[in-house]
Amino acid sequence: MKKTVYYRNVLFLFLFMLPLLATTCEQENDEFFQMDQSGKPILKAITTISDSVFNDQIVGKGWHCTKTQLFNEMGRLDEFRWTADGSGPIDLYFSKDSLWQFIYEKDRNLLVADKYVYNPRENLVESSIANYMQIISISNWQLRTIERLGDFSVYVLNYYEPMSDYELNAHWLGFKPEEE
Repeated sequence: MKKTVYYRNVLFLFLFMLPLLATTCEQENDEFFQMDQSGKPILKAITTISDSVFNDQIVGKGWHCTKTQLFNEMGRLDEFRWTADGSGPIDLYFSKDSLWQFIYEKDRNLLVADKYVYNPRENLVESSIANYMQIISISNWQLRTIERLGDFSVYVLNYYEPMSDYELNAHWLGFKPEEE
């Protein structure tokens, strides 16, 4: 008898909490991002990442893109699939002065690089190959960025995980520079 009452109470709590959890998860975007007039997502509160943290935790590491979400016109995040045209996510490597992009294309793996400047006031990586890249957060296991895709006003939230030395070496060997 006691087990039946216990399970009924657990089921009641679960059914009560489920809608609450669903609305909380749905509203998460509203808490952190707002869209400006051009459709660019803006962090409502930014935690700056200093030059020293950037250099210690990001520079000298390869970063593999594991998930991409698209900001829709309402400022909400939708899942994004890279494979529609045969392209894939872009992996990154930051040296002290250059940003390297490992680009998955339909017929080849392309390696491009250019100088960058890091702006710690806004967590921006400024480079000709990164149309817009703002670092949202960094930890030992994840880098999150807002990036603009191509020349379009399409913004995504990218999740990166650090590459192992083996993975990074495989990237250096498997991706070829763009021929001019």
